This record gives sequence, C-alpha cells and structure tokens, in this order.
Amino acid sequence: MDWPESVRNAIIRSAQKHKSPVVTRIALVQEELDRIVRETESEGKTPDQTLSRILQVLRDDGFIEFVGRGEYKITYTPPQIIISADAGEITATERKEVTTTRVVRDTSIISNLKSLYENKCQICSHTLDLGSKYYSEGHHIKPLGTPHHGPDNIKNIIIVCPNHHVLLDFGAMKIELSKLKIHKHEIDLSFLNYHNEKIANSIGGIC
Repeated sequence: MDWPESVRNAIIRSAQKHKSPVVTRIALVQEELDRIVRETESEGKTPDQTLSRILQVLRDDGFIEFVGRGEYKITYTPPQIIISADAGEITATERKEVTTTRVVRDTSIISNLKSLYENKCQICSHTLDLGSKYYSEGHHIKPLGTPHHGPDNIKNIIIVCPNHHVLLDFGAMKIELSKLKIHKHEIDLSFLNYHNEKIANSIGGIC
C-alpha cells in the first residue's frame, strides 16, 4: 500500500473513532502513524515528516482541507465505515454517489513560486534534498478552507520546508515579513496579520 492510500484510510479511521469529520495531525501521529509505517513498509527515519508531506498532497487533491492549528476536515461524506475487531480491516458497508464542493486550486501558482525560490524555505532557507530532486511546500498564509476562506493568490503564499509548514499550520509561530530569509515576491500584509492574530497562538515565536 502506498502512503496516500494508507493516510486516507487513517484519516477515515480517525474521523470515525472521534465521530467528527475534523481530524488532527496529533491524533494521526499518536494513533495511526505506526500502522501507516507498517502498511507502507517504510524504512525512512522521519515518518512524521512524510505524513506532513502526504497531508499536503491530500489537501491539493481536495480530499481534506486545512481548518487551522493542525486540524483537517474531510471534504466529502465518506461511506459508513466498520472496523472489524477480529481482522482490523476496513469494510465499506455502503457506497453511494455524492456531490461535493471543494476549493479548486491553481497549482501553477505554487509550482512557479517553488521554481522562483529554488525549493528553498523562505523562513530558514533550507532545501530538502530527496536525492533525485528537491522538495518544498507552498503554504497559504490565510488558509483556503472553512472558516478562513483565504484566496488562492500568490500574495497569500510562501514557500516553506515541511517542518515550518507544520509549525505554521499548528499556529506555533508567527510570520514577520522583515525576518524572512528569502523574499522575492509580494506578500499581502493583511494575510500576515490574519495569520498572526487568528491562527498563531499567543506563545508562538516570531519567524
């Protein structure tokens, strides 16, 4: 089983367990990560970072949307799920066609920004070397999903490494424009203010 499939299943299990369409990264790490590693036969030393990357992929695919402070909401109504106590397998008891509404992202915006910054994090200037390529993530400063409804606009995006992406998603740090190590495009200060006031917690540091 590959990582996206395993993480999707883990998200559904977590939603069913907690009886909520909103799941948290903390719950996935504490309750599901060991199983994900077994299912994917992963040998990497940083599965938590891989989880963060796959959560970003699932956000881009529209499976989940970022709510804030490390919380993600499933963007469709899943079929009823039963977890067998004996086999530990997931069984769908019903499947039906549903109509969903999700944010449609312009992936070219982030792709172009990643090229502009050469996949370097604007906060720490670190580049994640995967061997055959470099990796970075685009972070919407004012999140796209409910309840924030930020725009999919270049002025609302910064390029970051997975570690800083998690810190920003959890509201564990604020963003100060003058302290970005790399700054090559215009960023709307209203989005920075929104992040610092609405998302970053009171004890978050200034990047």
